[in-house]
Amino acid sequence: LLPSVGPGDQAEHARQRMVLGQGGAARLVALDLGLVAWFAGVIAGSGALLTIGLIVTVVGFGSTLALLGQAIVVGVRSGRRRTR
Repeated sequence: LLPSVGPGDQAEHARQRMVLGQGGAARLVALDLGLVAWFAGVIAGSGALLTIGLIVTVVGFGSTLALLGQAIVVGVRSGRRRTR
C-alpha cells in the first residue's frame, strides 16, 4: 500500500517496492475475507465466524506490518551504503 519508505533514489525505492509488493493480492484478499467473516459473525451471532475473521484479519495486517518493517530495513541498509 506504500510506494516506498523514506528518502532515497529510484533504485532504493524499487528495492523497497519489491518487498512491499510481496503477496499484495493475497494480503488484500485475506483482509477482505477476514472482515467479511468477522462482520458475518457479528450479524449471525456466531463466535466461530468472529474468531476466524479476527484471525484472518490479524494475519493480513501482521504480514503487511512485517513487510513494512523489512522494507524499512532495506532502506536503512541502502542509505548506509550511500553514505560510505
